[in-house]
Amino acid sequence: MTVNQAKATGLITGYTTYDGPEGCGNSRLKGAGSSGGEITHSPRLGVVAIQAYGKMHTPEGIGFGSTMDQVRSAYPDFEGSDVDETERFGDGRAWAHASGKVNYRFTFDNDKVIELGLEHQNQDCYE
Repeated sequence: MTVNQAKATGLITGYTTYDGPEGCGNSRLKGAGSSGGEITHSPRLGVVAIQAYGKMHTPEGIGFGSTMDQVRSAYPDFEGSDVDETERFGDGRAWAHASGKVNYRFTFDNDKVIELGLEHQNQDCYE
């Protein structure tokens, strides 16, 4: 979905470009408040990431506060970041396949999910 298509849904607000890969930008889901709900837009791929907020969770029931063991159990293809050594320390990033070209992205602190989102497997706006 392009930025204009996303704006036309009436579900986002505050689109701005940012320093980084040329043309990438962010908006927020309306109603998200000040925590979570960020959308990342790529000029080449369209919407490439959506961050959860509040009580949002995956269809398998994984949300904020879920433990790493619960995430592993829900997603057999769970993969922690080698850079962060997520599985060793219980802190850092991890991914699991959602569907199509989309992954769930988790951030853990002390073995619990503190950030949750969907991201395109080939996003080109960060990391």
